[in-house]
Amino acid sequence: SETWMVDGSIRYDSRDDSWNPRKGTNFKGHLSLGRVDRGGEFAVRRSYRLDVDRYQPTGSRSLVAVGLHGGQVRQGKHVPAEVRMHLGGIETIRGYREETFLATLAVWSNLEWRWLLGLRSRGFFFLDFGYLQDLAGGKKIHAYPIAYGAGLRMDSQLGIIGFDYGLAKGDSPGQGKVHLQM
Repeated sequence: SETWMVDGSIRYDSRDDSWNPRKGTNFKGHLSLGRVDRGGEFAVRRSYRLDVDRYQPTGSRSLVAVGLHGGQVRQGKHVPAEVRMHLGGIETIRGYREETFLATLAVWSNLEWRWLLGLRSRGFFFLDFGYLQDLAGGKKIHAYPIAYGAGLRMDSQLGIIGFDYGLAKGDSPGQGKVHLQM
């Protein structure tokens, strides 16, 4: 196949620190428009993505971080798996394996209560939830993932090391997912 795309982004960042913010807002918007040729069959591909993160102090060493995210991918009657949104894991909805969900439409939120341990270190409790929609065989499939858990970000000589332990709705403690990030 052959794909031609035009991308555009906008960003606003008022956080006081990019690694371990204590206050501020981070906004990112992304739009992508293009044309796909799959063996003589042409389709228009449109994708949208919006991410808003807000950090509000609740004490001298604690804060609440709220993230609201959404996106959509459209491409005629069929959206290939490789261009759908891949959700689940440390970057989206923790408590699920990486890329558990494929979606053509997704809205999810991340809520964290953070305790600042140092300049670039923190511990936190989280709650992630969302609404996901996908088209499979011409039929809409809906999912409502919910996950909760705790995590740690520590500064090291290798950089920031992340460790999250998350449970999906209905999981017992032995079924939790461990996410590592370096």
